[in-house]
Amino acid sequence: MNEEETEMAVSDLAAAPPPPLSPPPPLSRSAVWILVLIPVAFIPMFRATFPHFGLWPAAIVAILSLRLLTASLSAADRAVARAGLGVAIAVAALTAVTLLAGDLPGSVPSLVMEQGGKTSDWWIKGATFLVLICSISLHECAHAASAWYSGDSTAKDAGRLTLNPIRHVELFGTIILPAILTFLPGGFVFGWAKPVPVSPFRFRNIRRGRVATSVAGVAANLTLALFFASALGAIGIILHSSHPDMTSQGFMNPWRQVEFAGLPAASAWVLLVETLKAGVSLNMILFSLNILPVPPLDGFGLLEGIAPRAVQPLLARARGLGMFVFLALIFTKALDYLLLPGAMIALFLNYIAGAFAKLG
Repeated sequence: MNEEETEMAVSDLAAAPPPPLSPPPPLSRSAVWILVLIPVAFIPMFRATFPHFGLWPAAIVAILSLRLLTASLSAADRAVARAGLGVAIAVAALTAVTLLAGDLPGSVPSLVMEQGGKTSDWWIKGATFLVLICSISLHECAHAASAWYSGDSTAKDAGRLTLNPIRHVELFGTIILPAILTFLPGGFVFGWAKPVPVSPFRFRNIRRGRVATSVAGVAANLTLALFFASALGAIGIILHSSHPDMTSQGFMNPWRQVEFAGLPAASAWVLLVETLKAGVSLNMILFSLNILPVPPLDGFGLLEGIAPRAVQPLLARARGLGMFVFLALIFTKALDYLLLPGAMIALFLNYIAGAFAKLG
């Protein structure tokens, strides 16, 4: 090769475009750990139940958050770091306030908040059961729709892209267990349906498809809760404007049957209001449950979608431990704490609806 050919070859190499770089993961490993530890960080405030559980989760979240903020990483990492740092500061502040006040909350929170009201009739419990089945069906249909839009038609081909509850029913999780929990006194109600079949490798983008399919279910429950709360407020406004002398008790409380005074056909209105209240509380509890990063819940699928590739083999091995983790959460009462935010949001939505309707 002469000198001219050599110069041409060098110029061609210089002009050639650089090889495409693989896109960076949506979140770094530290950001994923921050998201996992944030729910655990609040447990120290319940020191009577967890006496040896210190502030170490909040400290770890703070350290990881500061590390991410000082590094030049993605905008998603910085957002997670800011949220983690805010949570760590909030936990430290709340713990300091309770220590100074000498009033450490220690009782295990209850998802049932009865206040001496009337016990729900069987026909109201039956309506609650139907609301749960419909909510679970919409949850699974949202998974199927999201997978289909992401490029995977497995669920659609299996007939799961439908609101028909029969296509989603799992005998024990959808019928037997919810029925027992519904008609037993006390306790909260939850259930599950047949998992929607998904083939991630058929997604046009595997990461985005996993995230979208996982988020779709909990997004459906959150949307339903907001819908039922809006309908509850609208019904309350209608009742208050039509019957200004009417009074009520339990309208704002999801776990106490509403009682009306001075309202014609009160039983029918009680059934409607209780059905809407059940829609709020059940969907918020389903949201709080499914967002947990425990296999096979939606939160774990979301974690798989945003975790870096180096962590994927570890998450794949963790899939078989989901039932053991879930049982541990139940027996240690940790599940009560993790579901409590959903119950509190349900109470808040009921309160807002009652405030707009000027009913309590």
